[in-house]
Amino acid sequence: MKHETAVLIGSGGMGEVYKAWDPDLQRDVALKYLLRSDPEQTERLKREARVLARIDHPGICKVYEVGVEDDRPFIAMEYIEGRLLGEAALQMSLEEKVLVVKRVAEAIQAAHAEGLIHRDIKPGNIIVSESSSGQLRPHVLDFGIAREQDVRGLTVSGQVLGTPGYLSPEQARGETRTLDRRSDVFSLGVVLYELLGGKKPFSGDSDVQVLVALIENDPKPLRAIASHLPRDLETIVMKCLEKDPDRRYPSARALAEDLGRFLSGESIHARPTGALTRLRQRARRNPKTTLAVAVSLVMIAVLGGLALHTRITASRRASVARVFGRELERMEGWLERAYLLPLHDTRADKKRVRARMDWIAEQLDQLEDPSSRALAHLALGRAHLALGEPRRALERFESAWQLGDRSPELNYGLGMSLAELYRRAVEEAAGIRDARRRKSALEQARRDFREPARSHLENSEGGTDHPSFLAAILADLSERRDQALDELVSLKREDPFFYEGDLLAGSIHRRSFEQVSQSGKAEEMRRAFDAARASNLEAARIGESDPRPYLQLCGLWVGALRNRFWASGGDLSEERDAALAACDKALTADPDSPQTHVELGRAYRYWAANELSQGRIDAAAVAEARRHARAAINADPESAPAYVLLGVTHRIASSQLMARGEDPTTEFEGAVAAFREAIRLRPSDSGAYMSLANALLYLGEDARNRGRPADPFFADAAE
Repeated sequence: MKHETAVLIGSGGMGEVYKAWDPDLQRDVALKYLLRSDPEQTERLKREARVLARIDHPGICKVYEVGVEDDRPFIAMEYIEGRLLGEAALQMSLEEKVLVVKRVAEAIQAAHAEGLIHRDIKPGNIIVSESSSGQLRPHVLDFGIAREQDVRGLTVSGQVLGTPGYLSPEQARGETRTLDRRSDVFSLGVVLYELLGGKKPFSGDSDVQVLVALIENDPKPLRAIASHLPRDLETIVMKCLEKDPDRRYPSARALAEDLGRFLSGESIHARPTGALTRLRQRARRNPKTTLAVAVSLVMIAVLGGLALHTRITASRRASVARVFGRELERMEGWLERAYLLPLHDTRADKKRVRARMDWIAEQLDQLEDPSSRALAHLALGRAHLALGEPRRALERFESAWQLGDRSPELNYGLGMSLAELYRRAVEEAAGIRDARRRKSALEQARRDFREPARSHLENSEGGTDHPSFLAAILADLSERRDQALDELVSLKREDPFFYEGDLLAGSIHRRSFEQVSQSGKAEEMRRAFDAARASNLEAARIGESDPRPYLQLCGLWVGALRNRFWASGGDLSEERDAALAACDKALTADPDSPQTHVELGRAYRYWAANELSQGRIDAAAVAEARRHARAAINADPESAPAYVLLGVTHRIASSQLMARGEDPTTEFEGAVAAFREAIRLRPSDSGAYMSLANALLYLGEDARNRGRPADPFFADAAE
């Protein structure tokens, strides 16, 4: 027998759990053995091991091994020194109980992000350990009956699995095929109700009576049994315990966010259920009583017929919303998990997401109801946004808007897409040397992106789980950068692992660096550069495989390289090497990123131009710049910056040829073709017009010198 000194620490209907010593790993483990080698229970045990292995969260018990010892199947799991939640809660303060459930909800969210529903959340499946600093750390155990939302098997429809008293109503009714993450939200509400009120919300003398009470009865308001509790806390708990899943929190994350708001003294998002709503809910559960009342309210019944279509439409929309919402949460969860892993190529993860996006697009073609079609576009837009494709996201969001959707979620998506496009446009404008043209480009960016972004985000309250992040974005768009940075500092304290805030801070500091660069104030430039670099390095520390912080760092170093080139030239090797190193990491994470290829091409372009200004020719650098321009075009044929870069490589190559006394005509022709395409894609790019005109002038002069017609070139240049 491999494991040593096994001590029984728990048992149940399926098996026993031992604390044992693993001599190979040199650590204590928890061994879960089946009582008997039953094929179905063995399969459940294996499924539990597979489920646990997929979830990487400090609040989820880790699995080390699955196997057989002494003819008994087992899984070896992380051994956690602590107490079950029910026992630990006896010595907890109110705030500690709320904090523990918040952390449990965050752990359950990690499972939901993998498409898994726990289905048996209860105090007996939560163990609480204590850190050396006295912090309470809950760990969720026993995923033995967890199920993937879209996978059938082992569970028979109509079979009630779980613990009576902690089940959701839909579980109690045996509706296993329609369960989703909101079922776990209900169970979390039961746990919180019991911790705060000292008793479960549904009880009875037998399991059957408990299930009947769960299905038929409303829970007693929490403050009716614990009047000292804050009203906001009661509102949160009762929202979890809504019979109708559509009225609960849509996710464990949303519940955790509201608990966090309660703990920090902020306004919660949940609102108490009104008396009229409670009456409707009782009516649906007691139709005979409702019929008796309806006889005396016949006119209301007639008028109610007018609302029937609305209810059916709302029900259909809710069903579609659940499906697409579940898909979106899975896709965002896959990307989030991929980005948190050590630096690696994420294309396989993105391919997985795009496959689900293709499925949603297929469903879209079959939907006739405008509101359902809008939901499909909304889900696809959110996925494009998560993939770092704001322009494609904007197209989807605009389609949803045209179909009549005006929801906070859509306004948030529109605002975030436009805000990202604005930031990119500002960074593009920084590369324009001419002050007048740079000012014109910035004004265009404000009109096209910044102002509509502000308008949509101001109408997006409730469309995000991070209100302080939204406040920071709005402050940034209003050019109140100090206020935006203050909001991000607060966000960092609230959620140290939400590195989107670090990315935004890095972008703000980078734009400050670009702005100060125009004034030549060296000390301010250095401070802004260092702040931008630090923020993006912090984002990269957490999101190790997210290409965005590396791309921001690459662009930052390219900006420094460009500024040195414009100022005086000289040795630019430090800036070039730093830019290449950052961009190489971005390409490791996402080898197909058009933005990264453009930034890399710019690094080589400025280096080659600087070498030429020093009387040296670096043809290899021009070739690399051109290679990356073409790679960007292959990845995104609609990338105007990539065509501008391609045109610039032809222009530098033509200068190199002229310096060697060779014919540059072919390079100028290549420049003309590239700049024309850039103008087609982005007609407002005045720099592309100027570069095109210069190339045409050269071709005109060359044609005249060769005795060929030159007027068409000059006419095009003048135009």
